[in-house]
Amino acid sequence: MAKGESQFAPFKFARGPHDLFFKVLLSDVEILLRFLRYTVEADLLSDLDLSQLRKVDTVYVSKHFGTSVSDLAYETHLLGKEREHARVVILFEHKSVRHVVRTFLQMYNYQGALWEDDRKNGRPLTLVLPILFYHGERPWNEREFWECFQHPPSPQWRRFVPNFEMVVLDLSRVTVDQIEQLESSDYLRMMLLTFKFARDWRQLAGHFRAMAPVVEMALEEERGRLVLRSWIFYLENMLIMNEAEFDDFKGKVSPDAYEAFLMLKKMAEGSKFGEDWKKAADEYFEEKARREGMERGLQRGLQEGLQRGLQEGLQQGLQQGMSAKTRTFVINLLKKFPDWSDAEIAEIAETTEEEVAQLRQSLTKNGSGNGEHA
Repeated sequence: MAKGESQFAPFKFARGPHDLFFKVLLSDVEILLRFLRYTVEADLLSDLDLSQLRKVDTVYVSKHFGTSVSDLAYETHLLGKEREHARVVILFEHKSVRHVVRTFLQMYNYQGALWEDDRKNGRPLTLVLPILFYHGERPWNEREFWECFQHPPSPQWRRFVPNFEMVVLDLSRVTVDQIEQLESSDYLRMMLLTFKFARDWRQLAGHFRAMAPVVEMALEEERGRLVLRSWIFYLENMLIMNEAEFDDFKGKVSPDAYEAFLMLKKMAEGSKFGEDWKKAADEYFEEKARREGMERGLQRGLQEGLQRGLQEGLQQGLQQGMSAKTRTFVINLLKKFPDWSDAEIAEIAETTEEEVAQLRQSLTKNGSGNGEHA
């Protein structure tokens, strides 16, 4: 690294926190309904019984389609007595990179595996509503599978393609003014602003003050605590900085944005959640120091996060700390979202399915399957 070059590199997220924020938000039924009403045509939603939404398995194993995975899936049924047994699955995919063909094939494979499961179990075929939430740098233009085919000889060839459409919410086409028309205390507003500026931390910092009402609300609500946790986890490269990074951040945003950042940080630190986050911050610095210590020497790692007294038994202590952090994180997810599969939680927490299964079994045995871990 050249002398004087900034070490601050915000928003280089692992898959875990990136998808966690999306899944936590849309696992909350109220936020899910707000998202659906914002994204899907009213005529389509009017056909659905939105009071009966139930989260379903995102993984289907099929003889013909292999293993098909979706980011999130809900089921309900059509309204009307004659249609009350017509099952509908709402399928969500969350993308930050414009992989058009891959995304359509993921949707297609999931639908095929779902319909094969219908056939095997003697059910009528399920209707599927595929929804893509996209916040990449380039616009997403394709809404039909047909558009993935290049240079077809004439439109009559469309009848030979198993065509389907996706509902697409492309944040590159949504303006800030449109987002700011949402209520200031709306979790959807926080979600859209955060994802829209996920690659531009200066812009996002400029909207921190506008997010204050929803943060205040989240601190007062039981359901808001996990939303706030996942949001700050998503922004951890901004909220957890060493001294040099903090100075760099201060010098690159407007005074208003910096003041708003401090305000949000102070609000979080003043709550029970803040105590948890402070502990997580210490663990973050320990992990960061361990990585940098391995790469650049132990002394530099210690200077950037380790507390005094950790010199002896450093590696063992850090590994135990990380294990405890992961365990707490998994327990929180299991209690808040008992319907999430072991595979989903393992992917988000970056651990193994076996460890998740053991913790789930332990919680079930102790009768602690519901509520949030304190």
